[in-house]
Amino acid sequence: MTNQKHIIFAFIGASGSGKTTIMIELLNFLPHLQIIKSTSTRPRRDDYDDLFYKFVDEAYAQDRQNQAGFLSHEIYSGNHYIYERQNLDECLISHCGIFAIIESTVPTLRAQGYHLVLIKVIPDRDWELDRSLVREKADDEREKQSNLQFDLVIKNSFKPGGLEKSVQEAAKFISETISSIEIPEIFR
Repeated sequence: MTNQKHIIFAFIGASGSGKTTIMIELLNFLPHLQIIKSTSTRPRRDDYDDLFYKFVDEAYAQDRQNQAGFLSHEIYSGNHYIYERQNLDECLISHCGIFAIIESTVPTLRAQGYHLVLIKVIPDRDWELDRSLVREKADDEREKQSNLQFDLVIKNSFKPGGLEKSVQEAAKFISETISSIEIPEIFR
């Protein structure tokens, strides 16, 4: 059973918008947050990936016994992205969670009783040059299908000082959100 008093701050935005960087920085300011790992078949890109992903192979994603614990299972750009009940519930015992999520997974997790607060990250730069055509097409398609209402929209600038401003804005919002609901002092 999910504890409704523990919030998950769900970061949504196109690939390359800065979601991961903002979340890593937030951990320095808000120790009551914990990253909830997504299970994925995508290739590991760098050491930070281990903070965000439990890496598995295709067989793990297809195994019916494993699937019994999946809250959601999406395929994006040919890779499996899975949220497992165990990963969410273990975090929410003692922390508020944060993760990056695709739009289509939000209603699924909410239907399972998870309290998601949505933070949209929009890049403020000519980032189209950085994305591959495949990722661009997938990002654009996801955004067209989304009718979500966001609790906070951050314009993440890649200019000097931009990241710091984005992190401060997110930290203030998260702190105020946590303070506005009745949760144990340990999570504040």
